[in-house]
Amino acid sequence: MDPTQLGSSRLMAEQQMHATERRLDRAPDLKLQYHNFMREYEELGHMEPVPHEEGKQTCYFLPHHPVFKETSTTTKTRVVFDGSAKTSNGLSLNHILQVGPNVQQDLYSIVLRFRTLLYPAACRIRSKVYRGCYPRQERSSNSVKALRWLVPCVSNNSIG
Repeated sequence: MDPTQLGSSRLMAEQQMHATERRLDRAPDLKLQYHNFMREYEELGHMEPVPHEEGKQTCYFLPHHPVFKETSTTTKTRVVFDGSAKTSNGLSLNHILQVGPNVQQDLYSIVLRFRTLLYPAACRIRSKVYRGCYPRQERSSNSVKALRWLVPCVSNNSIG
């Protein structure tokens, strides 16, 4: 499916962002965690500011919300992006993405193979996100140029 068939998503993303901000206004410590997370996201190159005029062009805004887990030892704050949120014409980003083959083996096969090893080892891979994004110079060759999401101002001056 062609990405230009997606309807307008900015209003829906703005509503989600404002609802998140209202929720976080009642919990300043969670708001600080969320803003720090989004600032780190920007520093890692996962997102970048969009000039005001460019944001008004036809593009898809991806709604998101934070999830807080106090009992987590690694990541207490994470952000969940909602690719199934419908745009103004009823289509979502998930509707237009191509479904690829299942590349993960079934659990039964993994457990059977694990039992055959003389010295089995297990580890925990710590990673925040798998970036399925393209570097800036490669974006122009893709049908979906870039996904955008609205975030509150997270500059160093915005957090007291």
